[in-house]
Amino acid sequence: MGNWFFKVYQFLQKNRIASAMLLLLVLFGLVFLVSKIRFEEDISKLIPINSNNQDFQKVLKTVNFTDKVIVNIHRSDSSEIEDLTEYASEIIDSLEAHSATYIKNIRGKVKDNDLLRTMDFVYE
Repeated sequence: MGNWFFKVYQFLQKNRIASAMLLLLVLFGLVFLVSKIRFEEDISKLIPINSNNQDFQKVLKTVNFTDKVIVNIHRSDSSEIEDLTEYASEIIDSLEAHSATYIKNIRGKVKDNDLLRTMDFVYE
């Protein structure tokens, strides 16, 4: 195996210009192939399509996860729920005051109707 590498090295030393051209050709070919790669953010394609998963596929296609940030706030054992609610309200107020140009909307509270419809859908 080592003999083969030595022979390749000797060939490259004798043909420097041709080797450089070959290297550039391979490099341009690889850059061309990499530029043709397209990524898709469709998580629903990971799940097999059948009658059992049809509703799940529908939910995944209608909900856009890529443009949302979810912040989970939890309390320690010594704090009270009112403190947690006040802290969450302060975060929402701060985001609305300082970052309104970057944020389309903030869902700090879920409406009861939305929660009930979601729960009904999940139970179905």
